[in-house]
Amino acid sequence: FVNGNPHFETVYGNTEKLLNVVINGVNGDGNIANTSTTTAYIYDEKTGKPIRTAHVGSDYDIKTVLTNKNYQFEDGATEKLFKGTASVTKANLVVNIGNAETVYGTKFNEGAYSYDYSTETGTSLVNGDTKDSLAKGLGTIVYDNNAALDGTTTGRWTKEVGDDYTLTFTDETKKSFEGLNDYNVDFVDGNVKVTPYKIKSGDFVNGNPHFETVYGDTEKLLNVVIKGVNGDGNIATTSTTTAYLYDEVTGKPSKTDNVGNDYSITSVLNNKNYRFDNDTDTKTFEKSAKVTKAELKLTTDDIVTEYGTIKLANTKVEGLTNGDKMPDAGFIFDYGEYNDYGGAYLNNNTKTNNVKQRADDTFEAYDPFETTIKLESRPDFLNNYTITSNKATATITPKDVTFFVTGTGKTTSDVTYTENPLVDSQLAYGERVNTLYTLDQDLGNNQYSILTYIDGQKVTTGDVIGNYRFNYEGLATITPDEPNPPTKPDIDHNNPSNIDGTASWTNSMGNHGIPGVDRVAGLASAELPFFKVQNGEVSQYGTYSVATDPDKVTLEATGKRLPEPNQPKTQYREYTKELTTAAGTGTFRMIYDGSTFRIKPVGMMAKNVIASGDATQNVELYAQALHAGFNEMGILLEDLDGVYVHFDENK
Repeated sequence: FVNGNPHFETVYGNTEKLLNVVINGVNGDGNIANTSTTTAYIYDEKTGKPIRTAHVGSDYDIKTVLTNKNYQFEDGATEKLFKGTASVTKANLVVNIGNAETVYGTKFNEGAYSYDYSTETGTSLVNGDTKDSLAKGLGTIVYDNNAALDGTTTGRWTKEVGDDYTLTFTDETKKSFEGLNDYNVDFVDGNVKVTPYKIKSGDFVNGNPHFETVYGDTEKLLNVVIKGVNGDGNIATTSTTTAYLYDEVTGKPSKTDNVGNDYSITSVLNNKNYRFDNDTDTKTFEKSAKVTKAELKLTTDDIVTEYGTIKLANTKVEGLTNGDKMPDAGFIFDYGEYNDYGGAYLNNNTKTNNVKQRADDTFEAYDPFETTIKLESRPDFLNNYTITSNKATATITPKDVTFFVTGTGKTTSDVTYTENPLVDSQLAYGERVNTLYTLDQDLGNNQYSILTYIDGQKVTTGDVIGNYRFNYEGLATITPDEPNPPTKPDIDHNNPSNIDGTASWTNSMGNHGIPGVDRVAGLASAELPFFKVQNGEVSQYGTYSVATDPDKVTLEATGKRLPEPNQPKTQYREYTKELTTAAGTGTFRMIYDGSTFRIKPVGMMAKNVIASGDATQNVELYAQALHAGFNEMGILLEDLDGVYVHFDENK
């Protein structure tokens, strides 16, 4: 036998391997012809060819039949059985576990798990084996999916989205496969994918994304809330809206866009386990955001003004936002439907309407009016506001007409009455009234009080007639042919140490056209005490020598200190005028009562003039005021006993 006794080996299922028993011949023969079979093969009964192998084993026989008559086996037979000389070895079998896939949060369909076989010959099993025939000895096939979770109690059925998970068999199932005696078994694990969950419209909390804010309000959070699956809570998103303008550095909203309802929201998912229905992590929701109007509040103060004085409204604007600012020129307002302050003003607001006096002597306001912004002064940004206004009112009060009536005559039947200042000069819009004066009570010493009639109506001082309140005092003096000379108060002199100083004020008009100039012409001088009244307390500036002529008044310190006069008040004259000193310009009220001359400020500017002039005893202000008193109020120097300047209007 070539290569020793006969021997044969094949792989389970491989019937292609030839069984060849080679015997050397003699007598010059080559190899001896024979026919051999083996129990390791199962032969087709018709063709005699091997169709399968036996199961894996090493105890199979070979039977050899000699077909050359010149040869026989050593026992004289022509055939021989060689026991245990053939074997069948295991075939290589690969168990391919199928792939699995599910959506994040969706339980895997375990019934769809599968496996198949592959061998060295291809994808089919060998030796007539089938998947079913092999399965009979495997028992229950159990898989292990490392992407799957048990969500029975937690609601979590999958791990996170990914494609690197595996599907394999449990160790017990692998042992069952490895128990297939005819095969060397290897396993190829299946691939498992968890794909992102696609968000549906029903997953948005409170419906599809929607955002609304008020113009200028960037504090309102844009929060697109999406319900999660797989046991997750709400899904984290980063959302922006075209309704906001964002800071390039911080990324935070700095302004809102204009009012509108066609703004969009763009949401970016921050969780890889989810996708929008467009298979991306970003989606824009058109026309899902709006900006509503902010409130712009106009507050106009009520107006109280006297007849003849147009007092414009004071309007406060509140609510500008989003970086909006008032125009440089400000807004132009209409006050009332016809811009007439509820009817309180006439002729394009150049004239006041009449006073509306009630029976209880109070004054009725005109119709309440609202404030609007004129179209020509409306910048475009006002379209982003709902403009509201309070209802203000305008009340016209009587104009005060204050005057002093002086009556002079030799007898009670030839009295001439003089108004100071003239009543008509104080009326508004060139209006005029008819005044009539008569003597009233005898005051003694040839003096009488005066009755006043306005347009035929008797007037007591403070009475309101039409649009005016008339405030007056009057004194008539009858001077017989031989009048009694006026008496002067007996004032003691002393020697105080007042501050030296002089001041003068010159009227460039001279004595032309100035009433009363000729009355003081030629008077040389007189010594008068000067006082200041501050916080209700009177203190001395000192005693000055006062010299007056038609063009100027001069004050010069004397070094004396005369006491405060204590003479009766016999009349009342009042005059208001603007005066200018080195300390500034202000309006002053000058009052003469028959003995003293008082200077009072009207408004803060006049107060500042007095306060600034205090260091120089206000001599310049005294000089100017006295000049007005002598030349415009008709006061005589010899009729003065003292001069006061008041630091406060009403004290």
